[in-house]
Amino acid sequence: MISTSSKSHYCPISSLALANWLRRNHPDKLWSIDGEEKLSAHLDFPCSTEDLATKLHAINERLQVQVPKSVDQLDDSTLDQAVQHFPVSPGESDEFMSFSLYWADQSPEDAWALSEDLTEDS
Repeated sequence: MISTSSKSHYCPISSLALANWLRRNHPDKLWSIDGEEKLSAHLDFPCSTEDLATKLHAINERLQVQVPKSVDQLDDSTLDQAVQHFPVSPGESDEFMSFSLYWADQSPEDAWALSEDLTEDS
């Protein structure tokens, strides 16, 4: 389970909007998922942006994405506000991107992480 802080909450977005955002902004990245079953059942991780986006399009369901409290609505043009950046290693300036999400038919306790995978050069 991924918890929300008092400075964040979840906003709805379609899996199509997430797929479009990934394709437009990060076409050459690799991605990993932790704690999710719908995508994990059909994809081997890490996977390419294109493979992930194709599956998100096929699923075509609503997601809830963790965002700062200041964000009221989310779409593929504002999804940058949901990206969390984490250091690759303590003290390093290199960062990787990650999102906390859950499918709209689930609850926040079912949240999972979609993260940029840095195990291979993309």
